[in-house]
Amino acid sequence: MSQIILCKGKRAKTPYRFASEGLGIYSLEELCYVTIHYEELPREELYCTEICDWIRTELEMPELAGGLQKALQEKGRHSEAFLTTLFRYSGYATSKEIAQTITKAKQLEQLEPEERKKYYADKKLVQGRVYRAMGIYRELLEELPRETGKDLNLVGRILHNLGTAYAQMFLFATAADYFKQAYETSHMEASKNGYERALYLMNADKEDLIERKEISLGKLKEIAQLEERLLNEPQYQERMEQIEEGFALQRDEQTRLEGMRATAREWKTTYLKRIENGIVAKDFWEKAESHA
Repeated sequence: MSQIILCKGKRAKTPYRFASEGLGIYSLEELCYVTIHYEELPREELYCTEICDWIRTELEMPELAGGLQKALQEKGRHSEAFLTTLFRYSGYATSKEIAQTITKAKQLEQLEPEERKKYYADKKLVQGRVYRAMGIYRELLEELPRETGKDLNLVGRILHNLGTAYAQMFLFATAADYFKQAYETSHMEASKNGYERALYLMNADKEDLIERKEISLGKLKEIAQLEERLLNEPQYQERMEQIEEGFALQRDEQTRLEGMRATAREWKTTYLKRIENGIVAKDFWEKAESHA
């Protein structure tokens, strides 16, 4: 929204905290913003009596608090009723934003609790909050039964995404293990591909992989071609040319060594940041939209 938004009502002295996101809000407008832009918020943190009490006492909006409390009692559609009441009272969002937010909330409302929790973890993984995502995936694996085909399908998708998370941090041995478990559990072709790519990246001896029948020659060539194609993309080529040119201009050995050390430090810093954010090697793995 490009226009100025005038806040309605008072600013809270004590914030309402969304523990899952580490967010604290102080106004009605901030609540509307979070509701629109954090669609994956756990339902128990948004659609709850606590937030109604906070609106009543901290924002001093008893009418809105009462309306939201009433909306929570509507079976089967309380998210739609809650959001409609909130946006109608605040006047914060455009009609398009309201419609999109309500549509997404209704879709999430129809999911089983464990599917909603996985959706939340998936969003964290896409956003680069890899450790948060991995923690939720592990919680789900501990909680879920493994009795029906539906159960096993969900478990397999969670194992697959754990493999993706570890692969993005260059921890290919662990990634391969999770991809293998995922394939054995739900037989997804994507998990098999992930397992083979992880094996390829963690093993210098490619011939040994073929001899042990871990990967076929055809698949090995396919992965190698993918790797070559990615390395030939403009952003990689441009960076390598800059490095080579820089070293060529450094005539004496000491200057070249110092330049190499500086480049190594730069790469190390970048790598550590990417591990922290969980975005290493993302191009080599399925895009965020393709997560299981």
